[in-house]
Amino acid sequence: MIKETGLTDFDFAYAAVLKRILEAKAEFNKRTGKKTRSVPGIFFKFSSIPILSLRDIKPLWTCAEVVWFMSGGDNPEFMRHFGFRNWDPFVDKNGLVRAATGFRWRKMHQVDQLMEGLHKLRQDKTNRQAVLMSWEPWEDSKPGPNVPCLVVWHMHIIDGQLHMAVLQRSGDMYFGIPHDILGAWIILELCAAAVQAVPGTLSYLISNAHLYNDQWDAAQEMIAREEACEVKANYPIRLGLTIEETTRSMNEDKALVIELHQKLLEFYHPFPAIQGPSLVK
Repeated sequence: MIKETGLTDFDFAYAAVLKRILEAKAEFNKRTGKKTRSVPGIFFKFSSIPILSLRDIKPLWTCAEVVWFMSGGDNPEFMRHFGFRNWDPFVDKNGLVRAATGFRWRKMHQVDQLMEGLHKLRQDKTNRQAVLMSWEPWEDSKPGPNVPCLVVWHMHIIDGQLHMAVLQRSGDMYFGIPHDILGAWIILELCAAAVQAVPGTLSYLISNAHLYNDQWDAAQEMIAREEACEVKANYPIRLGLTIEETTRSMNEDKALVIELHQKLLEFYHPFPAIQGPSLVK
């Protein structure tokens, strides 16, 4: 155990969900060919950075994906630049990822949903119609290499605070969820800066939260770490992002990825990584 390691509110909430999933009945998942334990309707709500310390999640990739999303990217070469190739199996014949969240927000539909949502909130702080949709019924009803997991995002302002709600249809609790939730928080901070609001709460609903059979032992290891660690992490509440950083993220600024990562590394002291599980594609 790393000396400085302490647990965040997210660590405790995350470990509780792992326990629930491991108690669920194992079923065979047809798409992946793996035994899977799943639970419905997992809900998280945070007002501070939700970063997982129960294992080292390598947040560089989270930071890269945030910038890729904010810029509307669909070319995974941006992610490859940072050593992340998990989008590669989902490219189309042109080498692009049509299911990428940012592409769906900014380029696939007839409107740039992200810019339109931020504009609404700048014009009217009481607006409750800033909704970003990643799901495209016409596109996603067809057989294909991938469909979005993060399907709906909603932003609104109350008392000067920007709040965000996210609906995720399917969540791999071991690999995907720690990155997805941290990424959603960074996006919340970037959007708050864009509308001159303070980051508020992140409400996060996972419709189907699951673990695959090769992740069960690793989940047990994280639960054991949570039960044995009595130290509370002293992490900052927010990253303190600015409108300049929001603009740079929308311009797919590679240097910003490194800067965001450095901000996280200033306080991130996780337990060691866990070997064994492999990413399901």
